[in-house]
Amino acid sequence: MHGGGSGENAAKGAGGSPSGGSGGSGAVVAPGFSPSGSPSGGPAAAAAGSPSSVVGANHSLAIRQEIQRFESVHPSIYAIYDLIELIPDPLLAQQVREHVVCIEDSFVNSQEWTLSRGVPDLRLGIVGSLSSGKSALVHRYLTGSYMQEESPEGGRFKKEIVVDGQSFLLLIRDEGGPPEAQFTSWVDAVIFVFSLENEASFNAVYNYYAKMSQLRRDMRDVPVILVGTQDAIAEGRPRVVDDSRARKLAAELRPRCAYYETCATYGLNVERVFQDGTRFHWN
Repeated sequence: MHGGGSGENAAKGAGGSPSGGSGGSGAVVAPGFSPSGSPSGGPAAAAAGSPSSVVGANHSLAIRQEIQRFESVHPSIYAIYDLIELIPDPLLAQQVREHVVCIEDSFVNSQEWTLSRGVPDLRLGIVGSLSSGKSALVHRYLTGSYMQEESPEGGRFKKEIVVDGQSFLLLIRDEGGPPEAQFTSWVDAVIFVFSLENEASFNAVYNYYAKMSQLRRDMRDVPVILVGTQDAIAEGRPRVVDDSRARKLAAELRPRCAYYETCATYGLNVERVFQDGTRFHWN
């Protein structure tokens, strides 16, 4: 999975070829809310044509236009990543890759250039080692399908979600390496991911959180979720992190940090993780 995608053309496999899935187009409705935007069992949504509904429609249109803009650049970025694989000099290839990632960050992570600041966004960071299974987790959420390979570059994704009748632009950033200062200051919430069969990925989580705490003074106020992925568990790769250790780590990150075990292969708890990851905005 290269540099990015959206809810409408959600994620792509290596080489930029679309990866099939069922979760592609359309808005995501937040839990506790009906498709019309009214809270379940609550009062009806604002009448059509009212100022609030017009504003919401304008936001939705602007968000969809931003997603289209975002998608338009990615065929070229995917092609560049493929060409980088053909460079025989590993050092030169890495240098070119780093420059492409910087260009991509400047373009796809910045909707400020094209959207009014009146259009709300939610910035969700995904952090974990290359063996954590985080890319498969994101891919399953966006497409409804499973992708085994992990993306060393990470990924940047955009999707429209609806909360209480209002459209939000959900910005998902799958960080390719250890969290840096720009990423740490950018996030509104973070999902930390490790693999239940990989001790190193488990240990990396606390180190990543500690680094982000050093880079951001109010990190204690940033909502976090801990996720243990089951996908890599097999006969030759048994589970090494039990439930008690995982919950102990969650408590060390935050007294009320939520912990989930997920399976991107079958979709276990994937939607719930991302619902909780964005729920901070309206709680």
